[in-house]
Amino acid sequence: MRYWWLVFTLSTLLALGRISVHAQAVPAGNSTPGDKSGLSSSSNVPPDAAVITIDGLCGSDSYSIAEPDVASKTPGSTDSKATGSSVALSPSCRTIITRAQFEKLASVIAPNQPPHATAELARFYSDQLLFAREARELGIDKDPHFDEILKFTYLQVLARAMNERLARQSDMTDAEFAKYYKEHAADFEQVELLQISILKQKSHPSPSGATPQAKVDTAADEAAMKAEAEKIYSQAVAGGDFATLQEEAYTVAGDPDDAPDADMGVVTRSELGGTQEEVFALQPGQISKLISGKEAWHIFKVVSKQMMSESDAKRLVTGQRTQAAVDSLKKSVKPRLNDVYFGSSAGSEQAQSSGGEKH
Repeated sequence: MRYWWLVFTLSTLLALGRISVHAQAVPAGNSTPGDKSGLSSSSNVPPDAAVITIDGLCGSDSYSIAEPDVASKTPGSTDSKATGSSVALSPSCRTIITRAQFEKLASVIAPNQPPHATAELARFYSDQLLFAREARELGIDKDPHFDEILKFTYLQVLARAMNERLARQSDMTDAEFAKYYKEHAADFEQVELLQISILKQKSHPSPSGATPQAKVDTAADEAAMKAEAEKIYSQAVAGGDFATLQEEAYTVAGDPDDAPDADMGVVTRSELGGTQEEVFALQPGQISKLISGKEAWHIFKVVSKQMMSESDAKRLVTGQRTQAAVDSLKKSVKPRLNDVYFGSSAGSEQAQSSGGEKH
């Protein structure tokens, strides 16, 4: 039974995620509950007219936005029993959802969405209503594990609502962001970048079943790889292909299968960390000097430079501000895991993720 509930919970959450992905596409702060701008404002359908009709489904529940059709027979009617189905289903029953009822739900679940998105929500909601009604009639909600699943689902929905609230609070008006964009222009400069990484240490895998390898001379390895880095740098400056040189560097290091892609795409200063000043000082077509990193030597080539659009920049900043708010909230408490129960590594991972020490 436990496995059944796990599958049920996961499939439901995945389905909800599929619907809500449309809502997430709307920039935070651009919609509020009750906003029906995503639905057709010019529709001639009256608020009390049916927009979803489910023939064969009886009854009304506290979790449903629908009202039962007054012309339908009640659950447990002769027709229902005669069909051999549960009392929630009967050919003489009908459940109706009006435009007003559906738009109230859609304005919260999928605000500002095009008709195809709200139609998907309508089909999803109809399916869920049917399965929930059947589950209640069969007594599945009386299962001993049901309350725990309900509490966990409630927890997830409430936590998600908090995340969305933080996202709205992190947003700025267009005027506020225009000022911020001007004052922090350097943060939104982008470069299209190529990179070659040359590892400082060689890989020395032991053949399967072989005796332990001799002690590695790390100093000799580093000297050899530095010489390789200088050779590859000369080839890059002479016009060598970065992808080819990147593969060569990892082949010499004994790790040809793990060579990274030389094309880094378009990046910002924050994505480059400590190398940002050297890289952004370059002009298109220029190649950096050989830069020493913690584990590798790096060579960069700037392909092009441009400014991020204000709309993209606003999304970036809103995301960064939201993440900072989320991290701040998470760090306000310090969960501790019992190492005896969970294993010592669980406590170490928790300390790392929270940025603190394990107690």
